Amino acid sequence: MYLMFIGPYSEGGEWSDEHIVGQRRFLSRMRRWLERRGSDRIDLVPFEDQVDRDVRAFKFNKVVSGFMEFYNRHKHLRLDEDTARRIEAVLRVFAPGFRAGTQLEFSPSHGMAECVYQASLKRL
Repeated sequence: MYLMFIGPYSEGGEWSDEHIVGQRRFLSRMRRWLERRGSDRIDLVPFEDQVDRDVRAFKFNKVVSGFMEFYNRHKHLRLDEDTARRIEAVLRVFAPGFRAGTQLEFSPSHGMAECVYQASLKRL
């Protein structure tokens, strides 16, 4: 996820251990947020559509920053089960080892292909 965030895909970017830690902190915040349950539902279609447009344009840095903006806009909500699962499914396309309720680590048995097919972005 960090490599997608550092800049436009075609231009690459400079490596920074400090920024890797920042991505991990962000994913930890997302995990904690998705674990808190409530009854709030978010219309995810606009967000999913924006992610789809950014992926098709190879603007992966915008996908990652879009997740950050989305989180900041909605972090005060306590999501219902369905909304949390859909957000997690989309996030796992870009962070395959991400699972709410677990530590952040890559799980080879749940790699990218499974995430892509289970995600709301099936039209990729």
